[in-house]
Amino acid sequence: MSRMHPCAWALAVLASCSPESRGSLQIPVHLAGSDPATFVGSDGAEVRLDRALLVLSDLRLESPPTVARLRLPSPLRSAWAHPGHDFSGDTACELLGTWELDLLSDSGLDPGNATCLEGDLATGRVRLSAEPALDLAGEVTLEGGEKRSFHFEVFLDEEVAGIPIEARLDADAPPALLDLAASPATMLSWSDWSTEDEDQDGLLTLSDGALGNTVPFGVVSTASFTLDLDE
Repeated sequence: MSRMHPCAWALAVLASCSPESRGSLQIPVHLAGSDPATFVGSDGAEVRLDRALLVLSDLRLESPPTVARLRLPSPLRSAWAHPGHDFSGDTACELLGTWELDLLSDSGLDPGNATCLEGDLATGRVRLSAEPALDLAGEVTLEGGEKRSFHFEVFLDEEVAGIPIEARLDADAPPALLDLAASPATMLSWSDWSTEDEDQDGLLTLSDGALGNTVPFGVVSTASFTLDLDE
């Protein structure tokens, strides 16, 4: 019996799991903020946002981690440039690019179509990497009536991973829209608004108290993002 050359075998496997065999689809993506410009936090403080700009890039959706993964020899690694074949073997959907999103916009942002493969979805991820990745400014009114202005410029180079989305993609019945929403209220939910203005500049910033830790922590928290499919 003749043996198939390893590279020929690898190419055959690549063909067998191509988008044509699994079914591929294009899904329009919509990015938006999920909160009004004024909201009340769990501590009773009323927050008014005057500016909320978020820069994000490279949205990917992933299959459940139990899906079998196939790793082929290094000569074919460059072939893994489409959904389903990144180095972790679990990307099922992706839209690459960088976008500046106004979280206070009524219309949000429509950056294009995600390229996807049929199958189950479990999680999503998006990268935050800009100077700054988040620019938040506004005023908070404490329960006692004291008003305090704030301006947070968050510089990041980090991926937000594990955003939950439980769904199944079917090329014969594609969803109408993929929504990614970011919540500034959640991002700020770990902030202590009674923090002392240590540099006496009249603003709460990341230089004051623990805000330099709590605000960035909220920005990259999985809880600050939601993913949904509009059927």
